[in-house]
Amino acid sequence: MAASRSGHTDTVTALLGAGANIEHADLHGWTAVLEAAADGHTDIVIALLGAGANIDYVPVNGKGKTVLMHAAISGNTSCVMKLLAKLLATGVRVEESRSNDGWTVLAWAAYRGHASIVTKLLDKIMTWHSEDLQTAYQVAVNRARNTTINDGYRESAGAILAHQYFVSELPDNCDCNIAPCNV
Repeated sequence: MAASRSGHTDTVTALLGAGANIEHADLHGWTAVLEAAADGHTDIVIALLGAGANIDYVPVNGKGKTVLMHAAISGNTSCVMKLLAKLLATGVRVEESRSNDGWTVLAWAAYRGHASIVTKLLDKIMTWHSEDLQTAYQVAVNRARNTTINDGYRESAGAILAHQYFVSELPDNCDCNIAPCNV
């Protein structure tokens, strides 16, 4: 567990070779793959995926966030893409997974201002629900209004709009100044 969290790929590889239980959870319910994804250690995530780690796992104390959500929150695009590819290949409908507060991975990436992850999620998954797109968009816009440091929020909101995935009109309280919206 500590090796996954700390990014010690060689140690994780050695432990896997020695038959370590990859599904062992710590006192907080976190497994090695969840730790590696949350800290953006792509090489370790790849090793654990190769060993058969369960990436559908949601820890009891993790507020309902999936491994993919934790990777998106960390902002490591390559880690997100590896997990996403694995999930999509096994038929998991990523757009249906929600944390306890009802947010999808798209909303979490937008919340953290990770525009490259938002864009890749939009490119790879074409079946987002309009209400989930609106939530992600509104999260990005609200964070952009409150922050001048990270333009990723504005880029995330713009990416969602640019893909024109809204089934219904934007909310009346949009208040953004991002093309093509300019409301």
